[in-house]
Amino acid sequence: MTGLPTPTPSPTPSPSVAATAAGDVSAETPEPLPTTGTVEAQVEATVRRYFSEINRAARTGDTSVLHKIVDKGCPCWEMVRSLDEYGSAGERSDIRYVVDGVQFQEHRGDLARVTVHARHNAYSIKTPSGVLTGSGPAETLRAEYVAAQGPANWLLTSAFNLDHE
Repeated sequence: MTGLPTPTPSPTPSPSVAATAAGDVSAETPEPLPTTGTVEAQVEATVRRYFSEINRAARTGDTSVLHKIVDKGCPCWEMVRSLDEYGSAGERSDIRYVVDGVQFQEHRGDLARVTVHARHNAYSIKTPSGVLTGSGPAETLRAEYVAAQGPANWLLTSAFNLDHE
């Protein structure tokens, strides 16, 4: 998974599609990451939190939690970097990810691997004054994530989009 999908400049706003399915992970204040329970539950919670924090950071510009759960070497760090860039410019997006499923694949030592099925709405990126600076289409995602057990929580360390070569 790479960063925020590359915006397509657009002179007019594109319509947003609200994500209201049961898999919506957009809670304003998500629950803390579990530190007890099964590895499967902890890793699934970390992945769901990642997408929830993307939604929150796109609206607020606050990427502080993403900095704690994504390793800078992970391709998914590009999303954090993009959100940092847009946020520091005061831009906000109405992108909203919905996680449709997380399938646990394996756990070996301090590493765990999951497959995630998610989607996001068509979105826009706007300046603080409401000027549209970009937009993107709705998309689906099927990706594999590797998480490593850190001292405080699981950390996303690798991601691979299974739908693209």
